[in-house]
Amino acid sequence: MRSRAIYPFLIFLAVFAAIFSGVFAGQTAFRIGIPEKITPGTEFEANILVDSDVPLNAFDILLRYPKDILEVTRVDNGGSLITIWQNQPQVSEAGELRLTGGSAQAFQGNGGELLTVRFKALREGKASISFASAEAYIADGKGTKAETTAPNLALSVVAGSPLALLPGTKDNTPPKIDLLALEKDPFNPEQKLLTFLVNDKDSGIKETSARYKTFLSWSEWQPVQNPTALPENAWAVEFEARDNVGNPVASIIYYWPVLFWNFLPTFAIVLVLLGAGFLFFRRKRPENI
Repeated sequence: MRSRAIYPFLIFLAVFAAIFSGVFAGQTAFRIGIPEKITPGTEFEANILVDSDVPLNAFDILLRYPKDILEVTRVDNGGSLITIWQNQPQVSEAGELRLTGGSAQAFQGNGGELLTVRFKALREGKASISFASAEAYIADGKGTKAETTAPNLALSVVAGSPLALLPGTKDNTPPKIDLLALEKDPFNPEQKLLTFLVNDKDSGIKETSARYKTFLSWSEWQPVQNPTALPENAWAVEFEARDNVGNPVASIIYYWPVLFWNFLPTFAIVLVLLGAGFLFFRRKRPENI
């Protein structure tokens, strides 16, 4: 089901990605890098990396970890090669983390960083950070799946004093919105698509949300993925993104054709009433003798 669900996102990526020709042969491997020693109470970073002999531009990964031994304290996508997130990385209460996104520029090589996850070791024990699913797509304009390997990572939390805590990220700069667009959905004329590119190199993007107008009042704020379907008569959208430190950035865009046709009847009525009022008072005005 997940492979089908990602195809609309791949169509979106195709607008930005270069089209490659020919047949690609090679291997794609996902791996996780962690420190050698982990003790209870220690915070450590796990780097989700990819090595690939073929150019890739989309990823769909589900990680699992034992929540009784490890706790996710932070997710940092600031240094990720993924620049177009369908959803920001999501951590569930079941001990799962999903990341789905891609890049306008294809990646090929070793040690490509997808995500940095900060864990805290809760107690001693053996744990495994596993790839429940790990899919990558070749940048060939067709959404072809790459052949992937994704070995699980076994680790041990051993007795000892907690190691020095990782320093907090210093980030006083809000995220940057590189693209914000509201356009007709080419596949469904009854809705519009909100698309965006937003990045934060210091701490990464934590969440994106938006609200819209179909007439005069704003809708409620709602989390948005990339792209997000909105009503066909939406004429204004306010978009907001926050990084992992909490710095916000916001912007409003307008869809002028809808704005014009939505308010044209109102403008026409106002003009008619003003004209009628002008004629009425002109007739009532006493003539000069």
